[in-house]
Amino acid sequence: MTPPTPPPSNDAFNFITVFVSIILGLAVTEILQGFKRLLITRNRVQLYAPALCWAFLTLISLAQTWWAMFDLRRHDQWTFAMYAAVLLQTLFLYTTAALALPDQPAGEEAAMRATYYEHARPFFVLSAAAAMASILKELVLYGRLPEPANMGFHLAFIIATSVAAATRRPWYHQVLGPVAVGLYVIYSVMLFAVL
Repeated sequence: MTPPTPPPSNDAFNFITVFVSIILGLAVTEILQGFKRLLITRNRVQLYAPALCWAFLTLISLAQTWWAMFDLRRHDQWTFAMYAAVLLQTLFLYTTAALALPDQPAGEEAAMRATYYEHARPFFVLSAAAAMASILKELVLYGRLPEPANMGFHLAFIIATSVAAATRRPWYHQVLGPVAVGLYVIYSVMLFAVL
């Protein structure tokens, strides 16, 4: 009687996930340090709700991306293109995290609104790029576009963040922030509740 064949080793996934997890962990650190700075300067800071919403959404996005990465454990044949697609999305997410709650100029009262609009264009361009990289990742890894509901969310997110990058109209940013957080939480629960 021959012993059962062990499942194939997934060393490539383990190797890739360690590197990606480090980058995601550094991105989470960027967001948490931003919240720490807000706590320390709470008596001098002028809070701006859209900035807080997008920082929180970025934190959720990082957690959701790390959670979804676990699904890649089933992937046993990796190519450099697959690795690059996973890494590209992770790098875009890190850069958005770095811009979500950036440092205030030294010696100035923290005015989140001014800082938010100063960094809004690159933040939203990179957010849209991260969503496009997510679609690309699906295409490279599985040879198909995301499922219709998932694809619809990605496209809506890309359009909304592209408009946010192009406009400085406060009403748009004040509405988009809370709506985006709510929809992203629903999206994450619906699509990634179970791996």
